[in-house]
Order: sequence, then C-alpha cells, then structure tokens
Amino acid sequence: MTISIHPIAGALGAEILGVDLARDRDPDTKAVIRQALLDHVVIFFRDQSLTSAEYLAFAETIGTPIDYPYVPGIEGFPVITPVIKRPEQTIVFGGNWHVDTTYLPEPPMA
Repeated sequence: MTISIHPIAGALGAEILGVDLARDRDPDTKAVIRQALLDHVVIFFRDQSLTSAEYLAFAETIGTPIDYPYVPGIEGFPVITPVIKRPEQTIVFGGNWHVDTTYLPEPPMA
C-alpha cells in the first residue's frame, strides 16, 4: 500500500495520495481512507476520474449512500446528487440548504 495522508490545515482537512478510487477497494485501503475521514473530517483526492458506477462503489466503502429527498439523483444512480450551477443562476448551488441531511433522525455517515 502506497497511500500517504497529508494534513491541509491545523484542525481540518487532509489530502490522500497514492490511491486510485476506481480500483483500490481492498479492506486495508478502505480502513485507511475511512480513518483519515474520521481524523481529518474532510479528505481530498486529486486527479481521480470516476464513472458514476465507480464513484458509487467508492462511496459505499465509506458509508451507505441515500437518496437526497429534495433533488433528484442522476439517471441510473438516484443516490448521486448532481451539483450544478447553470450560467443563468445567480445564487450558489446549496446556498440555502445542505446535502448532508443532518436533519434526518439517522443521517448518513458521510
């Protein structure tokens, strides 16, 4: 395993290098990524190119994805919420709400 974790700031965030999210799904890699998320709250991966199916498979290594109740998911993948700001829109996507669904009785892990 060649994963390395580099903190971004004092209390929050880390960049994870040395992992291909489309392919590296073994239990050890999953455990390292999950622990990095727990330790750093926000994690970043650079230069990843994932299909919707690969993205969902990766998300499932972190927790259990759920349908977001206010925005439909993308075709074929209802648990992947598109984050789109069209040129004519003047407010930031998500500026008035959050997709983290922390208001649910049992919010998802991530």
